[in-house]
Amino acid sequence: MANPITFSHKVPNDYGQLFNTTQKLKLYITTNSPYRNPISEFYFDRNYYIEVYKIAIINDISLNKLVEEEFSDTEFRHGTYEGNASYNETPFFIGYKFGYPDAFEKVYFSLTGINSHIIKKNDSTAYYSSNFSKFSIKYKENGGPDFYGEMKPWNEDGHLPLELLFLRKNKALYIIILSVMNKGIRIDNNMLCKIVNY
Repeated sequence: MANPITFSHKVPNDYGQLFNTTQKLKLYITTNSPYRNPISEFYFDRNYYIEVYKIAIINDISLNKLVEEEFSDTEFRHGTYEGNASYNETPFFIGYKFGYPDAFEKVYFSLTGINSHIIKKNDSTAYYSSNFSKFSIKYKENGGPDFYGEMKPWNEDGHLPLELLFLRKNKALYIIILSVMNKGIRIDNNMLCKIVNY
């Protein structure tokens, strides 16, 4: 049976419109699946990794109500997961569930790390920062994660800087993940905020 996952070097139009700069943003790959929306991976300014995914159509629901965060041990994966295409280039792993995601109800976001906190949360954004070790995203309270991220085993201290943004734009809910390509690189405060079109 042929693998239904395909790859392209094309940015979905709505993903490209999420950013206010393209000079330092370089597409690595877009993963296309018959089961979910495309997942696009970018390099930014050579030192940073960005991943973009459209979770669902949500109309005008406030993210204050739609996104529920928890800063504690992250629920681990259940079932079979595909990894980020740039796995060999990054010191962390981001996986998404193979097959169809659970029917969307709301976002249950768990983040494990040092100094994990909310940068901003309002009707259209839920924006987080951490020196993370793990995170997971699921759509049902008792469901398994649809997305998760974790450090690779050889990462000595087990933490890397991360900014993660849920963005409601044009009646859709997007997730934008920013981290670093190598240890020792910092993320400037509110870095995603400076390059994303709200």
